[in-house]
Parts: sequence; C-alpha cells; structure tokens
Amino acid sequence: MKLLVTKEGKAAFAVGIVLVLSGLLMTNPLNKGNVIVSIIIGMTALIKAGFELYIQHIFFKKYGSRLKQLIATGIINIIIGLIMTIPPYLSLHMTAYLFTFMYISGAISQLTVIKHLRFSGNDYHAVLLGLNYMALAMGVFLLTNPLYSDTLIEWLVAVYLIVAGFAHIVGAFCEPKSGI
Repeated sequence: MKLLVTKEGKAAFAVGIVLVLSGLLMTNPLNKGNVIVSIIIGMTALIKAGFELYIQHIFFKKYGSRLKQLIATGIINIIIGLIMTIPPYLSLHMTAYLFTFMYISGAISQLTVIKHLRFSGNDYHAVLLGLNYMALAMGVFLLTNPLYSDTLIEWLVAVYLIVAGFAHIVGAFCEPKSGI
C-alpha cells in the first residue's frame, strides 16, 4: 500500500493525524475543566469542516454534482467550531449538546455518503458502517442523558476523534479501482 499522491489522500492523512493527536491530547490527565475540551472540539470541527468542503469541491469538479450533505455538515461544523473556539468558557451543558449534535450529524453524514465508499473493499465499508451506527447510538444516548458525566463526554470526544482520525488515515491509503 502506498499513500495516495493526490491532494485528497494527503488532506485525508493530515486531517487524520490532527484528529488522532487531538484525541490523545484529550486523554491527558492534566486536562482539567472544559476549556481544553471546548477548544479541541472547536478546532477539530473547523478542520473537519474545511476537509468536508474541500472533498465536496473535488467531487463537484470530477463528477459535476454537489454532495449537499457534505455542504450542510461543513457549514454546521464551522458554526460549531466558531461557537466552541471563540468563547471557550462554555458550560458542560453547551458542550454536551453541541458535541451530541456534532456526533449525530457526522454519523448521519457518513451513513449517507458511505455507499460511495464501496470501491474501498467490503472490510473497510463494513467497519465504517459499524462505527457510524455506533456513533449514532452514542449520539442518541448523549442526547437523552446530556449531563451524565463530564468524564464520559471527555472520553467520548477523545474516542470519537481517535476513531475518526484512524478512518481518515486508512481512507488516505485506499486507492479506488479503475473506472470509478
């Protein structure tokens, strides 16, 4: 396997590394309070939004059609990123609801786009499908119990960032079959 030499492969790899590093930073035992959580969620949402809008632009240039769900989640992630980054002293309530909304919207977005990833192989497709259904279930759980625990939210953010990062890194190494 080799890393794709295309801009999409390099961008996916870079976003994956940033997501994994953000998730690992979240597990730091010195991380006290919600300020670092808010800033990491905000910066990650902004980076993810840029990547989603970039992929939508590439898809439009290649195929001539727009992926409206990527545009919508990109705009939502920009709004979430700005809300979480500019005033970082948000309460746990706001962090819980925004994170839950980001979690659910990301899972729904991935589930609507996942049919385009069948070319990557059945294993990768099945893993992504399973991870996104788990993310959707966790999002619904957090929506019904938003104040469950500060620690739970911090660890779920960390796990989400690490899993999303690995998904982007693995996606950077997948080459589409010819004719697609």
